Amino acid sequence: KQWYQRRVAITAGLILKELLIPANWKLIEFSLDEACLYLPISNCKSTVHEILSKIHDYIKQQDATSVCSQVGLCSSNKKAELYAIHNNVGINVCSECSWVVNELVSIVTNPQIDGIVKSLAETFCAIVPIQGCANIADSLIDMVVDEIKMLDGKTLCGYVGLC
Repeated sequence: KQWYQRRVAITAGLILKELLIPANWKLIEFSLDEACLYLPISNCKSTVHEILSKIHDYIKQQDATSVCSQVGLCSSNKKAELYAIHNNVGINVCSECSWVVNELVSIVTNPQIDGIVKSLAETFCAIVPIQGCANIADSLIDMVVDEIKMLDGKTLCGYVGLC
């Protein structure tokens, strides 16, 4: 268990470090700006940038250990507290988690969402000078969606220790 918690903390640290690299942050901003072209949200870009600014400020204040603890993966006490809270109010953590994940899987495997993701990938590939990028992205998206279709909520929740 301690090995697992350390790996999660290391991974969280790497993600935080990558997110704080200015070029990576610009890519996130650009990608969301492109998504705004497809979303029916008024003032989408300004709203997204305002939210991103707050997220960026928040990320700058975090460290790997605190992130790991906040998501409940590095403290067995946090997981025990979560189970205790849910059991006291009569909620089955596994079934609730499974329901949420199953809903997310149905969204991710929706053909319309698949089309939007592929369109965003095509936009990205038009910018990045990688030969065959669109075909590679299309194949990878299909592969990921096919893998997700084979998973169920209970299995995924089991991976994070909620089932």
